[in-house]
Amino acid sequence: MVNIEKHNYESYVKTGIITQLSKVEKRKYENYHKANFEEDQKICFQLTKQSPKWSIIAGYYAMHNITKLFLAGFDIKISDKSSHTATFLALKKVIQDDKIKSKAIDLLKKAQETYEILNSPFKEKILAHILSKSMEERKKAQYYSEDTKQIQIINAMSFQEDILKPYTKIIEGLIKDAN
Repeated sequence: MVNIEKHNYESYVKTGIITQLSKVEKRKYENYHKANFEEDQKICFQLTKQSPKWSIIAGYYAMHNITKLFLAGFDIKISDKSSHTATFLALKKVIQDDKIKSKAIDLLKKAQETYEILNSPFKEKILAHILSKSMEERKKAQYYSEDTKQIQIINAMSFQEDILKPYTKIIEGLIKDAN
């Protein structure tokens, strides 16, 4: 898992990786990440049996894109090759707002009934933790696995049910509440 504690939000702002999203660019940026989220999520489910490795990779990118879509609602734009860590940091920072934290905790409580991964001591930090865990799952699938294809399919299905679905359901709820 990425140690987001050792990175600093302000340093990513200072280097221009995290910037303020301009009003002129906002709609295009949001549409881009919404379309990519939807495509990546669709591909994730379609590839489960044919290519479980790419199913997990697409699932992670669906989560990454929906997070950027959520952050765009706060005029936060993330770019550059360090965008994965910057996205974790920005999500963690935005969730610190009392109103958003309260809504996130409410959504987490509702989702806990369905999704085991949400029964965690992290509470409001769980969203950044889940996104970070999904990146680790993507890396394992993308760069090295000695599992049989059947095990990979089981891992892809578990990723979808235990990580992708609960995360996107919560982020979609936060986006809906922000609009």
